[in-house]
Amino acid sequence: MLANSSKLEGIAQTLFIPLFFRSCETERPDALFRDDLAVKLVQDSVYDFSNLTGHDLLQATIVLRVHAIDRLIQRYLPPGAAGTVVNLGSGLDTRFQRLNNSQSTWYEVDLPQVTALRHTLMDESERHRFIGASILKKDWLEKIDVHAEEPIIIVAEGLLPYFTAAQVRTLVVELKRRFAGAILIFDTIAPWQTIMSHFHPALMFGRIPPFRWGLTDAAVVEQWAEGIALLAQVYYLNQAAHRLGMYTWFRFLPPIGCGFSIVAYRLGNNPLLKG
Repeated sequence: MLANSSKLEGIAQTLFIPLFFRSCETERPDALFRDDLAVKLVQDSVYDFSNLTGHDLLQATIVLRVHAIDRLIQRYLPPGAAGTVVNLGSGLDTRFQRLNNSQSTWYEVDLPQVTALRHTLMDESERHRFIGASILKKDWLEKIDVHAEEPIIIVAEGLLPYFTAAQVRTLVVELKRRFAGAILIFDTIAPWQTIMSHFHPALMFGRIPPFRWGLTDAAVVEQWAEGIALLAQVYYLNQAAHRLGMYTWFRFLPPIGCGFSIVAYRLGNNPLLKG
């Protein structure tokens, strides 16, 4: 049961938003994915999700974001492949269970209070480990065990827009230094959305802080350190666009259709990795 949720503050409160929308998606007959654990967590919860109902556009956007990231992870770490996935700001993400890769090791990294909540709801195992720490500090990096010859996927969903540009850059450069050859996958927003986020009711109800960082050009990140290379950029409102329903026409407006994307970067080179 989702107990101790009252102790969550700021960005940590956002974990309820994708959890609820993944549950809603699973119950659709035309679902883009199934997340039975999300359904169970919502059904067993005493948390009041009523504030999230009626936000159809936000729900569709997050569902498409989840789906796009799932597909990118599976592109670089196919089912059954060995490797390591580091999930930053994991909240109550259930990708480990949903993607069901029987060989890879996953690390869920989030604030101590979020990790404490995760411990009450999910079992930790040798292949599924939980780390309670601030992403902006470096101590958690020492707790990640990787094999030099196996792929490393680092995922940050619904996280980096809450940081400043300087904080994001420092984090990315440090990840490159620690995990040479890793693939970093994260979602981006257009800079104008940092302004609009001050007024979004789904965020305002929980005193959740607004966005602070938007990315105008994905190539900018390549300039942060030598060896960073953009591998893919997916404008996810154009993926399974029928899910937008009455808002489908939004994707034809460049500021919106190109304002939400998932990017994947190679963080330098690792001669022991293939591909």
